[in-house]
Amino acid sequence: MFNQITQYVFLIAIIFSLSLACNTRADIMEDIEPQPMTFTTVRQGQVGSTSVTPFLRSIFHTGSQHIDATVFHDKNGNGIMDLDENGMEAVVLRIKDETATTTVTGQVMLSIPTGTQTISLDISTIPIEYICTIPLEQTVFISEDEIIPLKFPLQLSCKIEGMIFIDEDRNGLPDTGERGVDGAIIYANNDIAVTFYNGRYRFSNMLADKYTVKLKKEPIINASYQDYELTTPDVLDIKLQQGQRFTGVNFGIAKREKEIEFE
Repeated sequence: MFNQITQYVFLIAIIFSLSLACNTRADIMEDIEPQPMTFTTVRQGQVGSTSVTPFLRSIFHTGSQHIDATVFHDKNGNGIMDLDENGMEAVVLRIKDETATTTVTGQVMLSIPTGTQTISLDISTIPIEYICTIPLEQTVFISEDEIIPLKFPLQLSCKIEGMIFIDEDRNGLPDTGERGVDGAIIYANNDIAVTFYNGRYRFSNMLADKYTVKLKKEPIINASYQDYELTTPDVLDIKLQQGQRFTGVNFGIAKREKEIEFE
């Protein structure tokens, strides 16, 4: 009988202790001010699933992965979108049969399957005066829940124009009445142009850069102008700025003067 009473007393003591602990915890929680919920944003340029915060995961849902693409005017040509550079609106990007169009900020978020994917920029949607400085197709490997930033920098395209001409007065300038040489070959670094019927040539859609413009003189002299020689240098070095039209890169040839022999 005594043992049974002891067990009841011990049980009542345990229940009282638990009740006291619960009341104490409730008092402590009432004294703690609630803290606002904060979210960590992804900084531009971060790659991989480590850059995806729990908040972003809740937006894109578990098991989704995205390309964060940006098309922009790269004014200084460094390949990075700086604070003073603007995005290009209404440019279309394509993944297989799916397309997406950039917003006013030049950005678009593309949801894609995992694995190796190719993202292409639709050149027909780029303003005609711009040229992309990287290949229009970019291949990436993307894992589950990953967000990959992808940049398409655009620059204002440049032109180089000039003429190959018969330099009758040998002054090195294409004067009125001096005719052009058609079919001549001109190099600008690795690009090639051929003169039209009037001797004029043009390199279009050039990037801002340094170029060595060179006349390939052998086909001219060995074909219809065996007795001619250059009246200008056959190589010119130029530097193009964005959007520049560099004209007057001319090359002249004239009939070789005969030496007079005295008896």
